[in-house]
Amino acid sequence: MRLPFSESAFLDVFAAYNRALWPAGPALGVATLGVAIGLARGRGGARVMAALLVAHWAWSGIAYHAAFFARINPAARLFSAMFVFLVAGASMLAYAVAPGMLDREGTV
Repeated sequence: MRLPFSESAFLDVFAAYNRALWPAGPALGVATLGVAIGLARGRGGARVMAALLVAHWAWSGIAYHAAFFARINPAARLFSAMFVFLVAGASMLAYAVAPGMLDREGTV
């Protein structure tokens, strides 16, 4: 299969993404670490982790695919919309906020 972009163009997209959005990516990582430590210590809950997962998923779809990857791949915006809104994003959001999906302790 032949891709509509070169390896160099693909790597250039990563470089542009990292330059433009620094330090948002590492900040999401720090937030994830904080939530994971909180969960390990018995604070927080599955709802918080699910909300953070939704934030990561949306960030990947919108900030990377739609804003940057679309520069070299015309299908990236469609993929971003399907990725974020139609498939996983909506499913995870529904799971995170639906009554009865999580028990009272906030665990799965």
